[in-house]
Amino acid sequence: MEGTFSQPMPVGGGKTIAPTGKKFKLSMVNIGHWKGNKMFEEYLYWDNDLFARQIGLK
Repeated sequence: MEGTFSQPMPVGGGKTIAPTGKKFKLSMVNIGHWKGNKMFEEYLYWDNDLFARQIGLK
């Protein structure tokens, strides 16, 4: 996944993290469980620490 941190990030309780305008690029794993032609479960995995460092939060 890659992009630019350009929109506020919700963190719960009505709070957000302001965008930094920094670019990020991460490897990501997407695991889906399917029944027939419909996905009924999906798991997404990436390195949150690396993401936070790239967008300027650490």
